Amino acid sequence: MRKNTGFILANDIKKEKLLALHFNLQRMGLSDTVVFNYDGRKMPAIIKGFDKVLLDAPCTGSGIISRDLSI
Repeated sequence: MRKNTGFILANDIKKEKLLALHFNLQRMGLSDTVVFNYDGRKMPAIIKGFDKVLLDAPCTGSGIISRDLSI
């Protein structure tokens, strides 16, 4: 638990997802965040020294997604 210390850099490579990301952070009551659009593979070249990283990796297509082609 962060206990309102530090800050969060929230990134998505897809620009169309940034608004949803922003609203989700706001809904969770997180105000000390910076939302940006960047290729995460290039992140180490511009920002170093993260304490922790949470990655939402692309889905493999297994599970529910493979049963619902509309997804």
